[in-house]
Formats: sequence, structure tokens, C-alpha cells
Amino acid sequence: MDETEYLLSTEANKKHLQKSMDDIDSGRGITLTLNELQVKYGK
Repeated sequence: MDETEYLLSTEANKKHLQKSMDDIDSGRGITLTLNELQVKYGK
């Protein structure tokens, strides 16, 4: 099983991933550079 199959293996994951993609498509996503991500969440 590859990563995509694993992530889509449960209905809950499918719904969560779809909502995340919908949020990004609607402009509700957050854009961070790699540096901003490292500063915010550590290395």
C-alpha cells in the first residue's frame, strides 16, 4: 500500500483531506515558506 492509498483508506481521512483541498482551492489555505515553517514549528 502506498502513501496515497493509506491516507485514503478510511472515510474520515478522505473527508478531512477533501476539506483541506477545498479550503486551499477557496483561498482559505495558509502559505508558508520553508523558513517560516521551520521558525514556527521547529526543525
